[in-house]
Amino acid sequence: MQKDQLFISPEDAALLHVAAGESVRIESIDGAVTRPVAIKAGIKTGVLECVLGDTLRQGVPIRSEMLALSLRPSKVSAVSVRKV
Repeated sequence: MQKDQLFISPEDAALLHVAAGESVRIESIDGAVTRPVAIKAGIKTGVLECVLGDTLRQGVPIRSEMLALSLRPSKVSAVSVRKV
C-alpha cells in the first residue's frame, strides 16, 4: 500500500519554515487537506507535486480528499499552503 506523497521545492520549504515530514494545510476554493511533505529538488518554486497512493482510512480510500481540491476537470489547481 502506497500512501499519498506531497512534494515541495527546497525554496518553498524554506519560505514556509517546513521540514520533511512536517504537515502543511493545502486550501483551494473547493476544499482543504492536511498532508506531510517531502522536499524534492527540481520542483519549480510555487509548485506542489502530489502522487496519489492507496491511502486508506478504516479500509476506505481517501484519494477523494486530494481530488476534492479541484472540482473542475484540471490537472492544475490554484491553492494556498501553510505550515500547521
